[in-house]
Amino acid sequence: MTEILTTPVLFLVYARPNTTRMVFEEIRKARPSRLYIAADGPPPHLPDTVEKCARVRDIVSRVDWDCKVTTLFRETNLGVTRACSEAITWFFSLEEEGIILEDDCLPHPSFFFYCQDMLEKYRHDHRIMHIGGTNLQFGKRYGEGSYYFSNVVSIWGWAGWKRTWDLYDIDMRLFPKFKISGLAESIIPDQAAANQIMNILELNYTGKLDAWDHQYGFAIAINNGLCVVPNVNLISNLGYSRTDEPLADDPYMLSRIPGQAIERPLRHPLFFIPYKNADIFHLLWNVFDTREEGRKRVDSSLTASSQRTARQPSATHARRSLLNRLVTRAKRSLTAFLLPLTAFVIPMTAIITLIYIR
Repeated sequence: MTEILTTPVLFLVYARPNTTRMVFEEIRKARPSRLYIAADGPPPHLPDTVEKCARVRDIVSRVDWDCKVTTLFRETNLGVTRACSEAITWFFSLEEEGIILEDDCLPHPSFFFYCQDMLEKYRHDHRIMHIGGTNLQFGKRYGEGSYYFSNVVSIWGWAGWKRTWDLYDIDMRLFPKFKISGLAESIIPDQAAANQIMNILELNYTGKLDAWDHQYGFAIAINNGLCVVPNVNLISNLGYSRTDEPLADDPYMLSRIPGQAIERPLRHPLFFIPYKNADIFHLLWNVFDTREEGRKRVDSSLTASSQRTARQPSATHARRSLLNRLVTRAKRSLTAFLLPLTAFVIPMTAIITLIYIR
């Protein structure tokens, strides 16, 4: 029986016809029953961008499956921060939950139903605030589940709820108080990673960075929210090319990481505890790290992990060690019990012997 994607999808587009076509084709394969499309308008003084925006809107208009389509096509250019954040606010004014994809985030087919499963499972669990589709761990798994919990938000293909988006504050008015609180390292217990995040948030807060997603991550962090991260990567980022052509030979480590199928049914973690080591490894990536730099970092991380594992005793050794400690403790307890008893029994034996002899 063919699985039906009943979860609504929001597709954020602008002026990238080629990557838009690739992502739209994966949406077409998933056949969502409700599709929302939001497009920022072109700057009028850039004729080439005007033409590309028109081509993008033509591509996304070709919905050839049974689907309710709702659009928000801007006539003027709002810029990244306003265009994306206002589109998501629009989406969550009409839906309680959904999947969000940008025009350069290519999803693996299993991404959609993974999101649908997670949205349903954690719909009423307010500890869980975000469902990510990107995994930047390069093969390292955390826990026994199909996914793990994190304090880090990744928006390269994600899903979420209106209840979380309602916490969003584009101006981050609590940032100054958070900055002086010193709580960043409580969330990310690594000074370099915490400093990097605080620097980015500072740029956002002061208006020097045109981005919408750091405010979203900030809202989740200050509300102690957990994020779901798949143990395989489900999203391939096509957005590193400036010419709307996904380059086969670009030098960046995080560009075009292949997507993989996630197992279904999903195996759920036993513990609702974020993996801080995974978060630190994720946060210390620079989006412009080259493949050479990235491979060195991954190899170094795997070597360090292997050394930590080698230093840890095996389960069998641990059980034997525990048994030896218990036996030693039992011997000591028995000795402690017998010594006073011996002190009593020996004199009594002597007295009874004397009485018997007489």
